[in-house]
Amino acid sequence: MSLSKRLLRIGLTALGGIMAIILILLLLLLATPVGGRVLVWQAEQHLPQLTVGSVNGSVLGGLTLNDLRLSDPQVLISRVHLNVSSRALLKPELVVQKLTLDGLSLTLEAGNESQATTSQKSSGQGPLDLPEWLVPLRLRSLTINKAQLILPGADIQWQSLQLSAQLVEGHFTLAPLTLSKTQISLKPAPEPLPKTGPWPLAKLPDLPAPLPITLKRIQIQDLSVQQGEQTHKLDSASVALNWQQHQLQLQQLAISSPDYGRFDLTAETQLNWPYRVDAQASVSINAAILPKGLNLSPVELSLNGQMDDLRWSVQEQSLALSSKGQITLTDANTPFNAKLGLDSSRLSPLLPPELNRQLWLSKLHVTMAGDSQQQRFSLTQPFAMEAWGSQNAPAQLQLNASHSKGLLALNELLIQSGEKQRLLTQGQLTYQNGLSWQLDTALTRVPIPQTLTGINGILNGQVHQQGQWLEAQWWLKISDLELDGQLQHQPFKLTANARLGQHEQWFVDQLTLSAEAMALNLDAQGKLTDQWQLQGTLNSESVAGLLPQAEGSLTSQFHVSGPQQSPQIMVRASGEQWYLDNVQMDNWQLDADYRPLRSHAVEAALTLGKTRLRGYRTAGQLHLSGDRQAHKLTLSLDGDIGAQVSLSGGMESNNSWQGQVIQANWKLPYERLSLDKPIALTLGAQSHVQAHCWQGQFSQWCLNQPLNWPLTQTTELSAQVDYGPWASHWLTDQQLRGQAEINARLTPGNRGPELSLTGSSSPGHWYYQGSEQPLELLSWSGGKVKLETGAEAWDLALKLNQTATLPIVDLQGQLNPQTRQLSAKLALPEFDLNKLLPVIPSLDQLAGNLNARVQAQGPLESPELTGQITVSKAEMRIAATQTHIQQGHFDLNFTGRQLDYESQFIMGQGQAELEGQAQWQPGEGPWHQRIQASAWLQGHQLELAVLPELQASLSPNLHLNLDKQLSVTGQLTVDNGKLTLSQLPESAVQVSDDMVIQGQTQQDKTPLPINLALALVLDEPFVVEAFDFVGAIDGQLTASQTSPEPLQLFGNLDVTRGRYQAYGQDLQVQQGRVQFIGTPSNPVVQISAIRPLKNTDVKAGIRASGPASNLSVELFSDPTMDQQTILSYILTGRKPDDSGPQRSGKSQALLLAANQGISLTGGSLGQALNQVPVINDVTFDTEANASGQALATVSGYIGDRLYLKYGVGLLEPVNELTVRYYLLDQLWLEALSSIDRSVDLYYQFTIDEDEAAPKD
Repeated sequence: MSLSKRLLRIGLTALGGIMAIILILLLLLLATPVGGRVLVWQAEQHLPQLTVGSVNGSVLGGLTLNDLRLSDPQVLISRVHLNVSSRALLKPELVVQKLTLDGLSLTLEAGNESQATTSQKSSGQGPLDLPEWLVPLRLRSLTINKAQLILPGADIQWQSLQLSAQLVEGHFTLAPLTLSKTQISLKPAPEPLPKTGPWPLAKLPDLPAPLPITLKRIQIQDLSVQQGEQTHKLDSASVALNWQQHQLQLQQLAISSPDYGRFDLTAETQLNWPYRVDAQASVSINAAILPKGLNLSPVELSLNGQMDDLRWSVQEQSLALSSKGQITLTDANTPFNAKLGLDSSRLSPLLPPELNRQLWLSKLHVTMAGDSQQQRFSLTQPFAMEAWGSQNAPAQLQLNASHSKGLLALNELLIQSGEKQRLLTQGQLTYQNGLSWQLDTALTRVPIPQTLTGINGILNGQVHQQGQWLEAQWWLKISDLELDGQLQHQPFKLTANARLGQHEQWFVDQLTLSAEAMALNLDAQGKLTDQWQLQGTLNSESVAGLLPQAEGSLTSQFHVSGPQQSPQIMVRASGEQWYLDNVQMDNWQLDADYRPLRSHAVEAALTLGKTRLRGYRTAGQLHLSGDRQAHKLTLSLDGDIGAQVSLSGGMESNNSWQGQVIQANWKLPYERLSLDKPIALTLGAQSHVQAHCWQGQFSQWCLNQPLNWPLTQTTELSAQVDYGPWASHWLTDQQLRGQAEINARLTPGNRGPELSLTGSSSPGHWYYQGSEQPLELLSWSGGKVKLETGAEAWDLALKLNQTATLPIVDLQGQLNPQTRQLSAKLALPEFDLNKLLPVIPSLDQLAGNLNARVQAQGPLESPELTGQITVSKAEMRIAATQTHIQQGHFDLNFTGRQLDYESQFIMGQGQAELEGQAQWQPGEGPWHQRIQASAWLQGHQLELAVLPELQASLSPNLHLNLDKQLSVTGQLTVDNGKLTLSQLPESAVQVSDDMVIQGQTQQDKTPLPINLALALVLDEPFVVEAFDFVGAIDGQLTASQTSPEPLQLFGNLDVTRGRYQAYGQDLQVQQGRVQFIGTPSNPVVQISAIRPLKNTDVKAGIRASGPASNLSVELFSDPTMDQQTILSYILTGRKPDDSGPQRSGKSQALLLAANQGISLTGGSLGQALNQVPVINDVTFDTEANASGQALATVSGYIGDRLYLKYGVGLLEPVNELTVRYYLLDQLWLEALSSIDRSVDLYYQFTIDEDEAAPKD
């Protein structure tokens, strides 16, 4: 064997031995407990900061370290267990099967953090170069239980952390990682250091991945973050990403919070210049943190671009929200621009209900632009509300503003509607050195929404203000404030100048104030330095503008003086002719001296002049003096209502008032009451009233034990009343006699005080006090009432007895106050209605018997009724009309919410029957929408009288039905009758709806819809005497109506006979018809009437025709004549005089003048004379006699043959008497006696058909 081979063999053997020794040593170190301890000992030698309490096991067999401590940084681990796979070492791989750390505590000081940060910055450039010999590293399971990390900015604790990771072929993979029950407490952040150097985003460095990194299934569960007093919780968070070279892909970032909602993000970015970004996010906001009524759909966000041109977009569907913008991050000023659109109407749930009902909103548009040094933004919001625009022409809210460092400039805040309504505000706000502002506002016809404010008005004017706030000092200056317009439909005007503020103490300079509003005039001026110097007046000619229910004048002066810390306010006010509800005061005066900062010291007196309260007179004074701790109040009244009341006391530290009523005497119209002794009184959260009595002339009222409120003990009350004198105050021509005794007991209960009340009445009487002896209406032997109130039920029993065994009224009931369920019974035995006649002045006859037995069961507001009410042997006559109802019998039967009724009665010689039923339902709204009813009325020859105007006999056959509207169908026949009218009745002209009568309650104006299908038949001619017409009409009409359409009337009324008084003459109706073809107020009229002319064949009269709204009236004659001649025949019974033109003209003028006089005077006188037997055709006229003298004449017939005429001269003292006796119709003898006397014989004959004239 050669030497070389021998040396090689020796070398290999030595190397093998060495390797064996090394392997043995490795096995000893890694596989034996001794080796484990050696490794830990070596580590402690190299790391003096490291100490280990105990070591158990081996690295390959499972190494356990207890109480491991590291001093810098401070690390404490209660237990570490390491298990490395020995099999994997042969591959070769380093596989840690399990690494468990229990009780980890790490404290990192601020210095260590900065060092670590510096180290990271210095070592974070470029990819990480791994040695080629590095074997694959696998961490199968890492568990860290109950860990705590104390960092400079936060404390982090978790219950459990589990992860798996590997580094294979230079690729690091972490999957999965689960962190549960984690708590993070954030500490207050230190003040940031001032920025120095270049803009850090101007040029970002490349950030390649140190090595390919993949994170999968990263889960964080049950995380809470506490910052100060706020705690934020996360249900879960998950992350998945991939980072290779410069490409970072965030595949998932999902965060779910029970308080805030859910956030999801995916993104992809290039971590080198220009740093491109493409990200999408979705935010679902928890409804619990949103305002009530506002629901949002997920908000979608997108971000794309690069650092020098980064763009974003935001979308949300439920609000129609959209926003787009752009920002440049590489510029230190970060310039940006953005637009936002929003449907503001969908934000209505955020508004108060009153405003929401009035306000209509449209699309909101916002634009913003600028950079970190200066920003500009504008806003446009169309809207409509009361007095501001409409949905078709909305008003506009426009805002233009800018912001720079320390300055907010309001370029324009404009609210405008059309061209007339405009509210413009401009100004600026600076906030660098304190806070200062300047605002200018101009108003042009700015309306005040009455529904929202309760005030109606329109304002014009301007307001200028400026101010400053610096630490504890401030001032505000208002200059040239000028407003005018209307408030509550009354002129309004306000002018003011003032400067006020606080600098060591309050001050007011240059205060001038003048206001005119709601009929009030206020003027004030003055200043405040170390002394108050303020005075003014407040006057009004009518306080109705301020108090709509009041009326009267007001005059007042006020003056504030004294040191600033102790002002004295003096007021003198007076009023005249005040009216307020049922109170009327001729005058009053108030004098007051008030010092609010001196324990509210006050000296005030209110003097009332002549005052009327519901018709009762009184006058007096109310006086208050003292301060908060001790004061006295006295009231002195004299008149129909009088009083002498005196109280003294003061406010205690617990804000309760304690004192006593020293004296109290009341004079009332029906009683005089006096307090029997002074009583202690406490008012507040715990009130107390001492036992006492009020003694009156006819009554006594006592509190038998002290009363504490809230009630703490049983308290008894009692009263004794002679109710006869009491009732005389309210009863007219009536009188009550009797006494009552009342006892009550208040007892504390679980749900409040409980009342037990019993009362009894002595025998009593109800009288009607007539002109002779009193007439007894009702008498009773006694009565009792009992009321018990408790938490579960209120019981009431009331009985009034006619005799010991016969009750007049018997009422029993029970009410559950919690459920408001009612159970009651009412019994009214036979009652003679005749006893009520004296108290019903509208009737002059009343008789019958009333019986009632009714039960009520159910809700208090709408109980169900069962029982019966009967009226038998009823008889009634209405005094005003003398309509007489006899032998009436009425039955009303209640079943639940249904009423069945039937009745029979006689009116005159006719009989009638009425029957039907009704149902009602509980609820609100107009009564006719809650009631359903039907009724049938049948009768024959019922006598109806409204004396002296109307007498008629009617035969109705009607059906009435009510179901949200009233339907009337059937036929009403007028058998016969007569209508006489000399003037319109009061009901013919109704009071206008816009007239308000003081003291009357306005009625519900909800109309009742009415449907009609009614036939009106005049069976026999109906006699009418009205307004100079006497005649008879007959016919048939049909009335129809379908709500809401107006009433329609169809049919004819014919005048069968009649006469009409016109032009002072009786005109005989030849024919007449009134035809209705729809609108009742505009029928078609066709009527002709003539004046009967004796001894002539001429007919002359008046004809009226056409619709009533455009009636055509003309004169007619037979034979045909001109209008002047016809009128002469109607007025005088003959043709006009034609004896010469001068005479004819004079006669014609006298005829027209006489016609006017006749229409005013002669008509009624002639009508009266024509009523005298034997005398007829009386006529007043004017004419000229044979000498041409004008005469006023009266003529007429005595019988059929003798004609008399007497004339008196109008211009000359002459009298003329004419007597004419008709031998035949064309032959008569005439005697004339005047200045001359003559007797002539006349004969009349006709020569031409167109003209008939008498001939001698």
